[in-house]
Amino acid sequence: DCTKLISFCELNNLLIGTNGKNPIWKYSVATDPAVVIGGTPPATAVALLTFYNRVLALAADGTLSWCAINNPDDWTSATAGSNAPALATGQTGTGLGAVGEDAFLFMSGSIWKFVYTGDSKAPFVFRVHDAVTGASGRQAIVSVPDRAMIFFANYQGIYIMQAPGYVPVRISKALDGAGGLWESVNKSRLGYISAARNPVKNEIWFSVSLSSGSTNSKILVYDYDEQTWTSFTGILASSLGNHTDGNGAVRLYHGDYAGWVYNNESGDKDVPGGVDTLIDAYVLSKAHPLVDGVNLGSVRFVRIFYDSQSTAGFLEFGYGYDLQGIQRTVQLQQGVAGAQWDTGIWDSDVWAVTTQQVKDLSLLGQGHHFQFQIRNRTMNVPCRVYKVELGLKPTGVASA
Repeated sequence: DCTKLISFCELNNLLIGTNGKNPIWKYSVATDPAVVIGGTPPATAVALLTFYNRVLALAADGTLSWCAINNPDDWTSATAGSNAPALATGQTGTGLGAVGEDAFLFMSGSIWKFVYTGDSKAPFVFRVHDAVTGASGRQAIVSVPDRAMIFFANYQGIYIMQAPGYVPVRISKALDGAGGLWESVNKSRLGYISAARNPVKNEIWFSVSLSSGSTNSKILVYDYDEQTWTSFTGILASSLGNHTDGNGAVRLYHGDYAGWVYNNESGDKDVPGGVDTLIDAYVLSKAHPLVDGVNLGSVRFVRIFYDSQSTAGFLEFGYGYDLQGIQRTVQLQQGVAGAQWDTGIWDSDVWAVTTQQVKDLSLLGQGHHFQFQIRNRTMNVPCRVYKVELGLKPTGVASA
């Protein structure tokens, strides 16, 4: 149930969780099944965080409570307590995030930094960090400790905060504009955005609902090394999260609305409903900026260098603009190697004596970003692509 997604934290080998509606619970081998934590904790909490050997619980009214040191069943002794920042009227608590010694309390319209004082009886003090920017929900906040980054989403878009100043910077400009991808997001369901890190590829995934949809049907993917955006369809992720697999690798998983859990990007097969389904091989590029984010550009042609392995094999080159996915496709026959443009050049087939082929394709469309995909459409027929050259032409036309 997307209205009851769980916020987790860990303390002393206990998994502690809250869904914002029911009492806070704890789980361990000793307490299997999960039980409600002891003492007198907050009746409900919207988010949890482990910080300086305490469990911190954020209430919907913005009050932050913390348990005694190393004891999540004690919320009343001298080292436990609560505090609340001076809140703006009408704001609600939405989430918590921390990187190292820097921790932040997110409201619906502001961000507050809380600092550890070292005083066991009054361990935290608050100061306003940003008075106009907030987060949409607890699942829309992702911490990347080894990069000193925190990502979050709100009504205006998606933001990053980085050390040392952690100033909120909106990074979703590429998704803006009339008819843009962010424009298509169902704003009434921003509270149900689920986000997580894909550590294998240094990405942050945001699962969102579109238009008037009532389920998350689109994944917005931000590569924080390349600082580029990509979007995925076909992944109906009600929730996203990380898990350490049997080989010790941290992987990205998602849960769907039918109760299945999927390991993302783990191989060449998918298991929807427990039935193996082959996935044809393809490579999908990042969405590359074409000009400057204001003027439009186009890719007039593409030149593909590849091996011809079988006369029965086909490649498919697909492309699209402005994060709308692959909009057009062109099919290429592997076949016997031929000349560029499939015609004789200088009275000879220049590649006829080799197994390599070069194909030039004229492309249509224009936009701010360009993305392409090369797909091997023939089962069990190998193919090798060596290089792709793109012919970029700025149009000099500003978007509306």
